[in-house]
Amino acid sequence: MATINFELLGKSNPSNIYCRFVHTRNYQFRARVNIFINPKFWNSKQQKIKNVLEVKNKNIINKKLNLLRQHIIDSFNECYSEGVLIDKHWLEIQIKDFFQRPQQEKENKTINDYKIYFIHFSKWWMTEKSEKWRTKSGKPMSSRSLSSYNQFIKLFEDFVVFTFPNKKIMIRKCGHETLEQFIQFLSNLNYSTKTIDRHKTRFRFFINRALEEKLEINSSYSNKVHIPRQKEILDPILNTGELRKIFNMEIKNEALDNARDNLLIAAWTGLRISDFNKKLSENNIINNDFIQIRTTKTDSEIIIPLHLTVKKVLEKRNGKLPKKVNNALFNKQIKKVCELAGLDEKMEGSIYKVLDSGEKRNVRGWYKKYELVTSHIGRRSFATNHYGKVKDEVIMEIASWKSKTMMLKYVNKLPMEHAIELKEYWEQVSNKPIIK
Repeated sequence: MATINFELLGKSNPSNIYCRFVHTRNYQFRARVNIFINPKFWNSKQQKIKNVLEVKNKNIINKKLNLLRQHIIDSFNECYSEGVLIDKHWLEIQIKDFFQRPQQEKENKTINDYKIYFIHFSKWWMTEKSEKWRTKSGKPMSSRSLSSYNQFIKLFEDFVVFTFPNKKIMIRKCGHETLEQFIQFLSNLNYSTKTIDRHKTRFRFFINRALEEKLEINSSYSNKVHIPRQKEILDPILNTGELRKIFNMEIKNEALDNARDNLLIAAWTGLRISDFNKKLSENNIINNDFIQIRTTKTDSEIIIPLHLTVKKVLEKRNGKLPKKVNNALFNKQIKKVCELAGLDEKMEGSIYKVLDSGEKRNVRGWYKKYELVTSHIGRRSFATNHYGKVKDEVIMEIASWKSKTMMLKYVNKLPMEHAIELKEYWEQVSNKPIIK
């Protein structure tokens, strides 16, 4: 009959607990359990830790030892009947299997933390692999993308510290349950639905990279998860009346006048800010009627007709485009332009702020419209002002959107605006009331 005993071999503090497996003279092995205890707290007769306050996790360890004993017996019965070699190495493997030790450890390979823990792996990948990584378009990750993934790592690190007692989580433990916990963590911090969804994608991104590195993962990581839905907040846009007001108002400050003209061009071309700031030049203007440009993000060539407003801006500047400024300054300047235009109605939105804790994040609240204006307002205004006026395919082609779903993310019409459009349509098709 097989017996399993747990014992200490020394009196040093702490001492390793050993497992001794005995079954006839042919099977007598001893292996380290790798759980350490002060010998004075060990009960040799009962083969467990004494009931003393000094050992806080005594109940957990004692329970584990009892379960380990049964695990070894069950494994022996199975392996013996299958003709598996039973020796000291076999016993060591059973112990490591029971404690779910990493595969590399079982194979006696050198193990680095990044091969075990999610945070370590994510940081290692960003340092060692991100420069060589290529997106679907075959291009390297942008500095903005790199920054977003680093922000995710910092946020996930906060989650791990908050959630797990040992402040670590193994890659192979990062499955559906962990992702659900992370989503709830973000929701409790009032992160928006869109932001939570982006972080969910980044979590899965790093698991996929771990899989490529042939590390052990939890296959449930890709299971569907629920993201709590917050009230949707529409980003502000500038309607045609507001754009006209901005165009017509007098601005004596040269820098703000320059920003105003850039804002108008952005709103009537729909260009991404990356193309608008870094690629657009007078060389892209054809016969003062069209802009022809190859986009950075999708690497596609698009042709945009010049709106009368854009032509007026070019005429004012003798055929030259307004000067470009960095995005941070541009955001600051167009806020001031919109303030001068009187766009101060209160609306719900979010503003990027530095919290008292030092953390930087978007804070939801009610703000004056001009406070919510950023460079993206140009592209959103273009999509919204033309949606329903021209075919979707036209907007998608000019703005270089590959799908209608992507285009609609930029269309920010309020329910009342849709209602007014329908009312105007009814008035156009019939001058008579529908109901007599």
